Amino acid sequence: MAARKRQKSSCAGRRCPSWERKLDEGSDCDSEGEEAHAGKMLYDLVVTLYLSGFLSAKRTCVLSHWASKAGARGAIGELALAPTAQTGHYQRKLNVALGFNTVEDHYFAELIGFDDAMASRSKRRVDVLPPHEVLHRELSERDMWKEELQESIRSQEWAADYHNHATVLANPGKNVIPMVLYVDGLRTTKKDGVIGFYVYTALTLRRHLVACVRRSTLCRCSCRGWCTLHEVFRWLHWSFSACATGLFPLARHDGLPWLDSDDSRSAFAGHPLCFLGALLQIRGDWCEYATTFGLHPWSSVLHPCFLCDTGAEIMCSKIKDCSVDGVWPWTDRSDDDYQAACARCEIKVQVNNQAELRTITRQLEFSERHRGRACTRRLPAFGLEPGDRVEPCGALPDHALLEEVELPATILFWRQSRETGVRRRHPLLVPDLGVGLHTFCIDSMHTLSLGVFQLYIHTVFWRAIRNNAWSFGGDKPKKELERLGCMALKASLFEWYGAQKRIRPDISRVQDLTLKMLGSDPGARTLKLKAMETKDMVPFATDLARRFPELPGSGLLLRAGQALQRFNWISDHCGRRLQASDVQELMATLVEHVACMEHLDVELLPKHHLWTHMVRRSLVQGNFTYYATWVDEDINGVVAIICRSCHAQTFERRVLQKFKELQRMRQ
Repeated sequence: MAARKRQKSSCAGRRCPSWERKLDEGSDCDSEGEEAHAGKMLYDLVVTLYLSGFLSAKRTCVLSHWASKAGARGAIGELALAPTAQTGHYQRKLNVALGFNTVEDHYFAELIGFDDAMASRSKRRVDVLPPHEVLHRELSERDMWKEELQESIRSQEWAADYHNHATVLANPGKNVIPMVLYVDGLRTTKKDGVIGFYVYTALTLRRHLVACVRRSTLCRCSCRGWCTLHEVFRWLHWSFSACATGLFPLARHDGLPWLDSDDSRSAFAGHPLCFLGALLQIRGDWCEYATTFGLHPWSSVLHPCFLCDTGAEIMCSKIKDCSVDGVWPWTDRSDDDYQAACARCEIKVQVNNQAELRTITRQLEFSERHRGRACTRRLPAFGLEPGDRVEPCGALPDHALLEEVELPATILFWRQSRETGVRRRHPLLVPDLGVGLHTFCIDSMHTLSLGVFQLYIHTVFWRAIRNNAWSFGGDKPKKELERLGCMALKASLFEWYGAQKRIRPDISRVQDLTLKMLGSDPGARTLKLKAMETKDMVPFATDLARRFPELPGSGLLLRAGQALQRFNWISDHCGRRLQASDVQELMATLVEHVACMEHLDVELLPKHHLWTHMVRRSLVQGNFTYYATWVDEDINGVVAIICRSCHAQTFERRVLQKFKELQRMRQ
């Protein structure tokens, strides 16, 4: 028995590895302060795992219970609850310990949505965090933000879009902080997802989740969720207007008096904020712009681009004619064009009495084709045609309550047959905020890494596989050659990774490479790769084209890859503010790449067209690498995990609370 006893030291009687010696040297807690520090680190770790969704409420409390019994010091005991407690008590314990029962900073908005339990359209109260309030709190705790902003302005860090913003021009000599709105959808379960709304300043880059809307709760009245989203954006307009004026709002976003839960807001109504804010950028991907913001998608035949007047047939065919200071084959849409396009579709109908109201409502029905409550027949007395749908407006925020509207009233209709690049008027895109089409940022991650780069890599890989670049002998069937080619491609890739590791230790590697990841069909033109994996694989695809000069079009493939590498090098090594010569060189490399791909008879993607706009707009918006959504997408992954751990009954409240607490601990 004595022989089986071991000493406490893990290195006794044997040579201790260097990592284990360091662990043992740093694991002694001889002093009171070290034990307290260890207890705090344990508490932070357990709470972080709970907030991130990796620990349930029960496991968090039980783990804390046994840690306390084992002698852990500090606040870990505040989370402790015995494993014999009732199931519901664990969450209540954490709510008290983490302060989740206090929601004084939450704003309650009434959103139109769909109730699964009632299987009908309904209104529900949702917790949100007003952007002007969260930024006011953040900047109040940051003493030097004004000096940091002034220094960035003196060093000419900001591009022209900041200096030309309406709020900045209206407040000369004042500290106007640039704000960013990021909107994106993320999948939380197989059947549901969330639309997240994030706000932060371009100076501090500290992300704030201000609202999250479950897709399963979006309105289903045939509006495709617009009834819900319109109210969210109306609330955001109210908050961003407060930032632009630098004053706390005088009333709620819907114009109604303050609620009992708004006592602190009513006390601060009309008082100055600690900052002036300009909504400088709206970030997201093209899909979000086309759905959440009511713009036309790339699948539209007449208006596939929300930034110019191109048609589907000439969307990519004229890219090789582009230049920054010379030929531009399309006419860009301005903010005035957007307002005119909306006004062209809008029809204002004056309703004076109940008889006129009944005449209109009898001819309305919910139509999926017309995306809302639309006319079924012509009404000449009111200037309405079949398909004209009711739109939210000041007199009628909810079109389902048209029969109850207070008369006389002006009702807003929308005529789809007049649409030119816009499907709805967006509450945020208004001149008084200085927000318009110029505010939208084109994300280089989605446009390049998940678009242009993938098409190039796909083309090189499949040309090498289908042309038997590795010279496998024998009369083998097509599928067998593809399988062997994929294996050889994988071996070459991993060998290249090994050589690059000495130069770039942080290179993003794929763990495997299969035919399924390559699209299985050369006509698919897509790769199942992550964005950073794709970007880091462009040099390998270029080397592959150089390695096999016998491939059809290998010279063009090599030039196309070198153009992409040159493009990445320029954008990565320039600052936020690009010079005209840098933008011109970026456009030249873009045109060279597109010309090579066209000579290879490769069908271009709509993202190639968006790529040209991204480069052209960098003269005004600055270097696109500075507003890429790499960090935002990482945070989306965290929010998705948080969402899976929140109950539907308190979903929005818990998600906002957990994310805010997690961000506070990470700070």
